[in-house]
Amino acid sequence: MISINKNNADKYINVSDFNLIPIKQVYENIHGGEIYFSDLENKLLKIKLIIKENYDGQIYDDNLEAGDTYGDWADYRKIEIQAEVTISLPVDNINFGFIGMGATNDTTDNSSAPFEIQNDGNCLLNISLNATDLWASIFGNSSYYQLKVDNKTGEEGAFNWDLSDIDWAQVLNNTQIVMVELNWSDATDSAEMDLLVTVPPQESAGDKSSTLHFTADLGE
Repeated sequence: MISINKNNADKYINVSDFNLIPIKQVYENIHGGEIYFSDLENKLLKIKLIIKENYDGQIYDDNLEAGDTYGDWADYRKIEIQAEVTISLPVDNINFGFIGMGATNDTTDNSSAPFEIQNDGNCLLNISLNATDLWASIFGNSSYYQLKVDNKTGEEGAFNWDLSDIDWAQVLNNTQIVMVELNWSDATDSAEMDLLVTVPPQESAGDKSSTLHFTADLGE
């Protein structure tokens, strides 16, 4: 709720409808048209101006006008919407099974499903990761262990394609950003991350594993 003062009486505006949608985006989506809130007396208050500020979370300045067709502008107030940074991994494990010496396998053919990353928050997210070594004979980053991000079928355009790792790149021990601006709206809030592994020629036999640590940060 946000409180304004008009004619020496307190008025309250319910902004719960915007918990999952930044107001600036709503405003832009209707191309600068008019947005209204109803106060507790069901009188309309029209947003005059919305300006995004750089701050922790998503903060929007606004100016509110009393309706119906005319009225005084209310005092300058802020609407504060807390950014929720949350992800989940609906597919969180990849098992390639047996791979022969020098052979290569990857998840692009879905023989083993790629990782699926889902934005469960209310803001754009940048996805980073780091990983432990996969091979006993290779220490650190190498072409024997690679990744790339991709669209999930039916949710194309969920992240910034141009700024993300869409081509094969080495899986790093240190943290790297791999996906930029993963969307939060349900229709396009998921994407995939493929892995490619090649068995080094000097690798010993036995089970191999690597742990990948995913991190999400505000992407706006």
